[in-house]
Amino acid sequence: LINGAMSHALDYDDITRSTKGHPTAVLLPGTLALAEEQGSSGHDVLLAYMLGFEVACSIGEAMSVAYADDLGWHPTGPLGALGAAAAASHILKLDPQQTSMTISLAASQAAGLRGNFGTMTKPFHAGAACRTGVTSAKLVQAGFTAAEDGLENRFGFIHAFSGGQGYDADQVLQNLGEKCYLMESGVEIKKYPCCGSAHLALDAISGLLAEQPIDAAQVERVDVLVDFDPPRSLIHYRPTTALEGKFSMQYCLAAAVLDGKVGLGTFTDGQIQRPEAQDFITRVNMRRIPGNDGKPSWVEAYNQVEVHLKDGRVLSRRADRIDTGALRGVTMSEIEGKFRNCAVSALSNGAAEELL
Repeated sequence: LINGAMSHALDYDDITRSTKGHPTAVLLPGTLALAEEQGSSGHDVLLAYMLGFEVACSIGEAMSVAYADDLGWHPTGPLGALGAAAAASHILKLDPQQTSMTISLAASQAAGLRGNFGTMTKPFHAGAACRTGVTSAKLVQAGFTAAEDGLENRFGFIHAFSGGQGYDADQVLQNLGEKCYLMESGVEIKKYPCCGSAHLALDAISGLLAEQPIDAAQVERVDVLVDFDPPRSLIHYRPTTALEGKFSMQYCLAAAVLDGKVGLGTFTDGQIQRPEAQDFITRVNMRRIPGNDGKPSWVEAYNQVEVHLKDGRVLSRRADRIDTGALRGVTMSEIEGKFRNCAVSALSNGAAEELL
């Protein structure tokens, strides 16, 4: 529970588009805890992670579009619980019947609401998913029972979380037999410690800043055209706390211009409450690309940032999303830089380098 919540608390954890959520924060903590207890091998840990990843993604793709886009669920919580349950079942070496019941028991505990974005409850979703996977597997191992068709029956997870329509339960097994999600949709490593829905716009503004510095005092307004997803996730238009700032397109772009970068130090109450930041966020306007209203988040997946200067110039940059490939979003050098940036908050520079 604790490691899962901590893994998600900075919003610096990885993403996979097949679940529209954060896989490692919900798969690794429970797997490691059980593996340590059971004396499992590294091979078992990796295989459990992969199995949980494939299960969560295959179920996610069978759900209705409304599951993630309209009904208010935070996929990291519900789908994460099912993936964590599958991973835990492997570590405990449960048989197929026990594994079915473990996933079914997890499905009855699965939850997470978008309405809690920008609060401590959002990372709790990931921690609760980890706990659910471990608890479910251990209960079933001890003789606890659940429906063996808890995903696909008429009142099961897929029906309920899809709002009763627009899903295809048969697709789950078809997906598992035909796709390797870890290779195809893979994981996207974050460059910024905030909601992933702000990242394309941050890539665009970072590209502009790399070409020339932008004086915040000379900015009349910033227009950002986005795909379907950002307005659903970036729900804080006038943030006043660090957690709200992570879910605010206005603050993320303001910080990028004011500070020249967005990193761990960007998201503190003090940074967000400074007058220059509060002034700048009123000049940032987010709207969907024309024609993107009501469309799933993978349609027209790009963001375009336009910085309108007081002298009449307009600086414009577009960033496109890449959705395929096992590892995306960063170079290996950037991964190492991100590791150092995180590690030195708890370790000495020498210890961080040794661990790396």
